[in-house]
Amino acid sequence: MNITLLFGTALLLASMFVHASTFITDREPLPMAVVFPLTGLMFILFFIAVRVARKQDMHVNGGWSWKQVLEHAPKWTHYALAALAAYTGFNFLFSLWYLNEGLTPGVVQGQYVMQDHGNVVRTLSQAEYWRHSAYELRGMSTHIILFTAVALGMLWSHVRKEKYLG
Repeated sequence: MNITLLFGTALLLASMFVHASTFITDREPLPMAVVFPLTGLMFILFFIAVRVARKQDMHVNGGWSWKQVLEHAPKWTHYALAALAAYTGFNFLFSLWYLNEGLTPGVVQGQYVMQDHGNVVRTLSQAEYWRHSAYELRGMSTHIILFTAVALGMLWSHVRKEKYLG
């Protein structure tokens, strides 16, 4: 279990680094391709956390709830996860709908553009392209942070339950 918590913590820190890097918009951002391996690892961690939680708590009443799963996590964890969920929703909408105007940055025939479902809306300078690409990455990276944090909360609760209740 300690290896899983260490893996989850490393994944959380890596995801937070990716997210933080999007606030520096005067240089080329990390490529969107960095999201795919992080997302895959996040799903693996989340799957492990759900399996651990279900295995542990199935005997209680034939099912499980989020309240039971996070019952032994520190109280601040509940508030931190709620705040992170709110930030994730806000950040996704703000980054992708407001900052990127609902459009997607891309390169079409060697030109930096903003597009809507494959239709070029306008051309961009390189600096604008970098900025809008960072916004796109920012909008996606918080989901990885959120689900990794939830999985870590579930696993941490399980470890604390085992430690204190046997």
